[in-house]
Amino acid sequence: MEEDSGESGVVFYDVGQHDKLMSLCLQEASADVDLDNLSLIHKNINPVCIKENSFKVQTSSALNAVEKIIGNITFLQNSGLKTGIVLNRSKVSENSRHTNKEGEILGIGINSPIIIVKDQITGEINAQKTIMLARFDGDQIMAWYHLQEKDLAPELYAFKMVEDRVVMNMEIMKGKTLQHVLDKITLNSDQAIGLSICVLDGLLSAYECLRQKGYSHSDMHAGNVMITPKLNIKVFDFDAAKKFLQNSQKLKEDVLEIIRMFCALYSGDNLTSRDIANQILEERSLETFSSKLRSQLTQAQRQELFKILMMLFDSVAFPEQENYGDTADVSNYVKKNMPGDEMKKQIAVLLFPEDFQFKEVADCGTGSKRMRTDVTSVWEDPSMEDYVLNVTDQKLNELQHFVLAC
Repeated sequence: MEEDSGESGVVFYDVGQHDKLMSLCLQEASADVDLDNLSLIHKNINPVCIKENSFKVQTSSALNAVEKIIGNITFLQNSGLKTGIVLNRSKVSENSRHTNKEGEILGIGINSPIIIVKDQITGEINAQKTIMLARFDGDQIMAWYHLQEKDLAPELYAFKMVEDRVVMNMEIMKGKTLQHVLDKITLNSDQAIGLSICVLDGLLSAYECLRQKGYSHSDMHAGNVMITPKLNIKVFDFDAAKKFLQNSQKLKEDVLEIIRMFCALYSGDNLTSRDIANQILEERSLETFSSKLRSQLTQAQRQELFKILMMLFDSVAFPEQENYGDTADVSNYVKKNMPGDEMKKQIAVLLFPEDFQFKEVADCGTGSKRMRTDVTSVWEDPSMEDYVLNVTDQKLNELQHFVLAC
């Protein structure tokens, strides 16, 4: 690409007859172009426009809003590009119109509410979010798509541009937000700690997935985290998601919010804000941490909590450090301390009683009745290998005698 400095303070890039490429520059606000492949290399912070009567791209510090809009419209007119994509045709049809189902609002994002709609062709109900085109950023979709591939976000069914808006259709998630759990559900200390470990494991998986792809969520908080009936998590609301530069402050902000959510579940104290959490952990003092923690934890529990928080904090303590933002060591430690299935079931009953059946069962020998809980669609079917190893003929005969005796 040939560079020309025709006017003082203004740099021109000669792209010859590649007018389509110039339009791409205009749309993406980038002057970094790969002429061999006719594609953009990466986004640039400087806006770009086409100089009048010239096949050149002008980089300026302030782009006239009218020229930008005209350029964008011209690009769309001439490009012939599709303005939407359906990722799951079993849920959303390409040409279907949608109707609101009772106008129900599922939630409010940074830019718009999320409502329930029904696809008139597939008959499927899904969630729909609409944002203004001016607020749309491709980073939102890319961060979302990377997480949904790992089942760490709601499935994105489709998105398309409609006039001056972008409409997105997605899975309606089943579960409860972390904020709802913190506000409405009472757990004892062991249950709270067990759940906090499960949630932290999921949050770190989501964080690492985005970090390794070069994105930050940038709006991590308890209202944007869904806990599913299997005690997994899904992160949503990607309005603030961004591609980040190396060792970005955005990574530290995400980690500090994860620290606050984990601490809130584990101890009942969310450390008030990112800044306060940062100040407390910078002192690296268990005594200071314990004095500021508004919780009834035992000393041993405080020590364990502080240990995990410091491991997280150390991953983003200094921007110049090696492997900045890498939380793999914390993730491995957390996985070794995951609660067992019995504890998970106790927690699941409290969070999702609708997924459990409560039956009266005769108590053999006494005539009294007791309550038994059966899990429905919460846990996976038991392993048949375990069944073969543990259920012997002798045990089956003993069970037969027991049933006959009843």
